[in-house]
Amino acid sequence: MNKKFNILFVDDEVNGNRKGLIANINYDERFNVTEYHPVDAIEDLDKGLIEDKYALIIVDYKLSHEPNRNNVSCHSNGYSLTSLFKEKLPNTPVYLISQILTDDISMGEHYDKMFSHSFLTSEKGRDLLAYDCEDHQQLLKEARNLNSFEKICEFLMVPNECKDAFKVALPIEFRKGLSNNLDNNSSQVLDKERSFIRFAKWINQIFLLKSGPLIDELEVAVLFGLDYEYFKTNFRKEYESDLMACEYKGIFAKTNEKKWWSQAVFDFAVSLADEDYISYPWKVVPKKLNVEEKFLSKCALCQENTPECTAFDRDETEGNTKYAAHWSCTVAAEDQVDLAGFNPVLYLDD
Repeated sequence: MNKKFNILFVDDEVNGNRKGLIANINYDERFNVTEYHPVDAIEDLDKGLIEDKYALIIVDYKLSHEPNRNNVSCHSNGYSLTSLFKEKLPNTPVYLISQILTDDISMGEHYDKMFSHSFLTSEKGRDLLAYDCEDHQQLLKEARNLNSFEKICEFLMVPNECKDAFKVALPIEFRKGLSNNLDNNSSQVLDKERSFIRFAKWINQIFLLKSGPLIDELEVAVLFGLDYEYFKTNFRKEYESDLMACEYKGIFAKTNEKKWWSQAVFDFAVSLADEDYISYPWKVVPKKLNVEEKFLSKCALCQENTPECTAFDRDETEGNTKYAAHWSCTVAAEDQVDLAGFNPVLYLDD
């Protein structure tokens, strides 16, 4: 990655506590940071003096601590300013940073992503920032050409056998391509964000996070009927090229957990079973491959073999760890909204 990305950094402490963080990012040869106090940013935005030329805008959540050089303080928070930037500079994604964020990364409606301060100071955080800049700019460059479902599939490298499932999951507004046309049921524009910005947000906040057209490593292991650790250390190595062919390699793949196209993985499982069609590869594949019983997947609840799905434990504080489970050992999560094309969220039925 030889390209240098221009970043607009907005914080009331650009000349104080945040000076070290900005210098740290600027020292990285991939970035060129322009600093702004929020009061000055609002004023220059109103005057049209800030160009829509940045790969990314970073706004601190708290903006009212230090006044600018004219001793004027900002009375808005980061949320308010992200909305203003999205209105004035609609081609640029806006990220928030926060000192109080416990996770490295979080998602939200009014911004494109939120980083913790500590994560942004790390090499991993700067790598993610660079990859996100690269992918956002690639999408911006190609957005004009993504004028059909087939073009979107081509851009995201959707395998032919996965297109039907992907189309069901894809929001209706994108099924005929990316645009900013008016909603058929309204005389108003859908929102102030560009279509490709909404599309990027859907990729990051829905498509790459929820199980459906794509599945994660544990789900792949369960589909093959294999213990997770055995799958990672043995099976993946032996069938590396076949599994790589099933990986999602589209935009934001580098900045999210590795995912696989579910239908492509299922078809590979069928080929391993050496049968024309099977509906339960988790039972057939281990037998075909003579996998020892101790390496088989087990249900987290009943401890029996051949679980068919994954589920969360609602009694866990964090609640973000999934476990292999039988469908009969789970219940649907009533506190989660089901989305068309995606698998329902399940809890262990304990």
